[in-house]
Amino acid sequence: PIVPMAPPPPVYLLFLWCRWSSTKDALHASDRGQADFVATCDSTVHSYPLIAEHDLRDHAVNSATKHMAALGAVDGATAKVLLNNSKFAPWLALSTLLVYSVLGGMQV
Repeated sequence: PIVPMAPPPPVYLLFLWCRWSSTKDALHASDRGQADFVATCDSTVHSYPLIAEHDLRDHAVNSATKHMAALGAVDGATAKVLLNNSKFAPWLALSTLLVYSVLGGMQV
């Protein structure tokens, strides 16, 4: 007889082992991007009297926009990694069901 739940746990562990570093790196990059953007905003808020006095608003806006765009790019890449990770378990369940159905059907 075929045991339907025997193959998935080792495959999940293999997937976790293969994807661990890329997921960790993506999350760390996202955290660094958020921290950088918050630091830029904090610096702008604290320096606003100087920015306004010396008419550097354009520079402050450009700096914030640049950091926001970088954060968006990093968060987009992180979202792709997390989405790919979330699709693996349903794919494995479906393929296990497919193999079980074919092999079980051949035994009838």
